[in-house]
Amino acid sequence: MRGAPVTRAPAARRGAAAAALAAIVLGAVPAGQRPAPAAGAPHGRVQAGEGITYALADTWRDVPWAAAAGRYRRVRDISSAPDGTRYVVDSRDVGFVHVLPPGGAPGWIVAADAVAAGADEDWLPCRVDVGAGGQVYVLSKVASCTSNHARLDRLAPDGTWVEEVPLGGDNNGYNDVAVRADGRLFLSRFGITEGRGLGQVDVLGSDGALREVLSPPELGLPVAVDVAADGTVYIVSRVEDFDSAPPPPGPQPTAEPSLADAPAQPGVPVDGVVVLAPDHRVRATFPFVTADEMDVAVGEAGVFVSRGTEIFRLGERAPLYTGPTGHWGSVALDAPADGRLLGALNHCHFRGVVEIAAPAAPRPPVRLIGALDRPDLEGPVYPVRLAAGEAVAVLQGGYDMWGEQPDLQYSTLYATEQPQVVQRWARAGVPADAPQGATSTAGSGGWGRLRSQLGLCSDGASLATRDVAVDGGTVYTVDAFNTLLARPDDLPPAWSLVLDAAVDADPPWRSVALAAGSGVVVVLDGAAGRVARVDATGTVVDVWDAGLDAGGLAVDVALDGAGGQVYLADQGAARVVVRGLDGGDRGSFALPDGPARVAAGPGGDVFVLGRGGWGFRYRPDGTLLAAWPMPRRDVDPLDIAVDVDGRVYVSYLRRLGHDAPPTWLSFGGFDILEAGVWVFDAEPAGEPEAPAAGCVARGDKGAAPARLPLGDTVTVTLAVDGWCPDAVDPLRLVIVLDASGSMNKEGALDRAEAAALTLLGALDTRTTETALIAFGDGATTLVPLTPGMGAVAARLSAVTAGGDSRLAPALGAATALLGAAPVRDGG
Repeated sequence: MRGAPVTRAPAARRGAAAAALAAIVLGAVPAGQRPAPAAGAPHGRVQAGEGITYALADTWRDVPWAAAAGRYRRVRDISSAPDGTRYVVDSRDVGFVHVLPPGGAPGWIVAADAVAAGADEDWLPCRVDVGAGGQVYVLSKVASCTSNHARLDRLAPDGTWVEEVPLGGDNNGYNDVAVRADGRLFLSRFGITEGRGLGQVDVLGSDGALREVLSPPELGLPVAVDVAADGTVYIVSRVEDFDSAPPPPGPQPTAEPSLADAPAQPGVPVDGVVVLAPDHRVRATFPFVTADEMDVAVGEAGVFVSRGTEIFRLGERAPLYTGPTGHWGSVALDAPADGRLLGALNHCHFRGVVEIAAPAAPRPPVRLIGALDRPDLEGPVYPVRLAAGEAVAVLQGGYDMWGEQPDLQYSTLYATEQPQVVQRWARAGVPADAPQGATSTAGSGGWGRLRSQLGLCSDGASLATRDVAVDGGTVYTVDAFNTLLARPDDLPPAWSLVLDAAVDADPPWRSVALAAGSGVVVVLDGAAGRVARVDATGTVVDVWDAGLDAGGLAVDVALDGAGGQVYLADQGAARVVVRGLDGGDRGSFALPDGPARVAAGPGGDVFVLGRGGWGFRYRPDGTLLAAWPMPRRDVDPLDIAVDVDGRVYVSYLRRLGHDAPPTWLSFGGFDILEAGVWVFDAEPAGEPEAPAAGCVARGDKGAAPARLPLGDTVTVTLAVDGWCPDAVDPLRLVIVLDASGSMNKEGALDRAEAAALTLLGALDTRTTETALIAFGDGATTLVPLTPGMGAVAARLSAVTAGGDSRLAPALGAATALLGAAPVRDGG
């Protein structure tokens, strides 16, 4: 929802599991085993149509992080000087005050240790206000902005520390500061603090001496305060409801209306805004439905309040501006002397400055200025998916950071602290300072190819974003809630589409991959083998069945928009399935390896990343054009993408080995030891050698010395580098899924189903039989032991939760299935 037109302005800089028992897998793959190439593919030499191969041209990795003005982690507050200079408080883990010259262009940053100069503790700047003389007052807290231990520092207009204002006691509970025209300081506070009241506003002199305490009966817990030029005081008052339950997971609706219908009663604490006259008597109250995440500002343009990501003129019911919704967010406000309205917007999709130049207009234009620095703009750290076109987009998986820059360690956990993001990189072959495919120029030049990142309201577990695609300058993502987002820039999404509601799918949609091109987006439901076609406006054009054979399992999708063809990586049958945009059957072709990922090149050729660690290029009719091994065998290739120039990108990851003891970092996940993106260029070669279904080999030769006199002896060395998969034993696997009523909580069933789908995609269809049992009040065998994974994948989406949790019958049924099943040939 957008409350006003927005000008998009640039600025400077595994596996999911349910909270309760979700899925029990009976059967195992031998430790350390790399999945073997699938059977049913041609063997030996394959005649190529063209003599080309791909050579490693570059590796993108370990781009370092550096703080930059205008790139934010978690904005807390904003205030303006009389000359228009803006001060933005940005703090999470470490803190900064961003100093932005008039107009909002990036200027410089003041680090937390310079804001609280001489302090012997780690302080985070949390709130800021600028006095009439241009002096900057910053309220900081120890370790966290929720701490009761606050200090107040006065800075010069350029951010230079001047002095600490004494606040009298460590456990003072201050949470906001406002400066009156005469220099008096108003500080809101609440909590059991130094023997004072539960909630009050203290009025201090410029020397920090307490002059007055404001604590009318209408005041609940004061969380924000501002003072008008005439001395009128505006206080955000919150009435705490300790019995309220937390909201359910996922997108949350915006409460309407914001203003409460009933007027506040005199003498009763108000959830909303309390207004005090210059003599500090209560003049008015403005109850809100909820006062959570509210702020207030008064200035030349009037009085404004924020609630969540909405901004209101005080007393009006309709918002003046509504920022990104659907997830938690906040806006801190400032009403400067030039008549503008400013906000510090904090949301998982965007962090930065909101500028409303003419707030008195009916639908005032809104400008968003800012760039994202959470997680740190570096790496890539965990490049789980790739997309390429005019630029390269890298989807980062959820991870945690430990330690301090530049010596951080990384790990994945069930509930990751760092959100997922999509990094924008300039594609290879263009100048590193050319802003290809991105409207944000953060880091251009000195930062090389890593330009910026767009925020996602997801992490590595229950809300994981599954895939990324690019079409021109627009980035598309789809997440575990089947929400498709269009991001033409680094600002909030231009539109969103919830596929479950749009396609009326039964069984529920399970998004695993997407692709985009020529104004078309296709989203793959991997469980049911369906594809949704969406246009560039977010309208569903059609939904069609992929028509996979029995045992087929589609794990990825690619799109040749110009040629009107869709390519599906059918891992269950070790082939690429070709369909038209309308789902029409255009054939398929077999692969010498099970496809892990698939991408389309600029001319419609198909690029496949095999599970055995090889890259392949095919014509749409299945003619093999090139086959090449990945540069290293000690890392896991993750995804493949092709840009408009035909360069190939493969992301990779090296994690803590399966045979190594886990560290404290990897509890519930794994340590990330190394990650990056390989860049490959095409070059002439002889006829490509396709790897056989078993071993693969690569030969080389050399002569020494390189130069020698006529008649001397030269030594010729022949070298063969190869790899053979471990012996693969037949595997009978039963997935036991908890479908009791508790799995309806916090998306647990969705996460369990997603984890099971991820597991199925990693198995070898040649040697695996799978079954599915669900349990609630009792056990139900939904799929008996069946060759391949397709039947179980399709049935997972139809499981619903309800009833008690009776695990024993399900374990008994699984044991019976495994004991009764005959062993397949070879085992």
